Amino acid sequence: MKLPLICYQSDAIKIILRTSLGAIKKRSLSFTDKDLSSTSQIVPQKHIVDAYHTYLGKEYKYKQEIAPHLFPQWSFPSLFNLLKKLNLPLHKILNQGCELEIFDRIPRDSFRAEFKVYAPKKEETKIKIEQEIQCISSQNTKLLSAKVFATIPLKSSKKKKHYSTENRKYHYIIPHAFSSSNAKSFALVTGDFNPIHLSQLMAKAFGFKSSIMHGFGILSYIFETIEDLDFQISKIRVLFLRPLYLNTKVNLKLSAPDNQNIISFEIESMDQETTHVSGYAILTSS
Repeated sequence: MKLPLICYQSDAIKIILRTSLGAIKKRSLSFTDKDLSSTSQIVPQKHIVDAYHTYLGKEYKYKQEIAPHLFPQWSFPSLFNLLKKLNLPLHKILNQGCELEIFDRIPRDSFRAEFKVYAPKKEETKIKIEQEIQCISSQNTKLLSAKVFATIPLKSSKKKKHYSTENRKYHYIIPHAFSSSNAKSFALVTGDFNPIHLSQLMAKAFGFKSSIMHGFGILSYIFETIEDLDFQISKIRVLFLRPLYLNTKVNLKLSAPDNQNIISFEIESMDQETTHVSGYAILTSS
């Protein structure tokens, strides 16, 4: 009998519970100034991998391998074990973006993953945390490298950043909206049950107007949309500039590849007043 997907996400559920309990505790902001690291042997769970590819609608594309943007699913339990040593309020952590570089196909059998959390950097309004993941094959070849950029707000900033993209020329404009169903499905296949993505009430409690889409769900959408245009990505960098609320109608704007084989992109509100996401993708040379 096939078990429900949630039965395979016990590690992720434990992290959410422990993070929620951490929200109750009062703590000082005395954190380590050292880098932390660990290594794990990853054995991908077939049910999770297959469900993720079905969610993407890419079962055939990834029949013999794993979509590279699934890396958070096997990374976050180990990263959480490192992050909790920092003595920081992890329930407040916000995903600010990531950089993903692909060297080879991710096998469906086991591989080694190396994790690092760099010493946090405290600024006036936030604490910045950079995390790094390296995936290495059984033959000791690098498969994937990822950096995750996160912040913990200390106080609200009165300055509103303006992200100008006026000089960019976009070749493709693709309308889209992330639904509540998208968020729930992504949570089930990745284990990211952070309530700000699933509950309007909890999202508002954390200072958002409503539920927001998972950052890595946005990454997977941009990645697959670019590759659907017959391009192949070797590296992608995504920055989450402003919350993307569920059911918000937006445009994904993509430039044509430049002379360095780089596509620039952004996700912008239909009224062109808010840029939610910005970044670029480097394509493999033909």
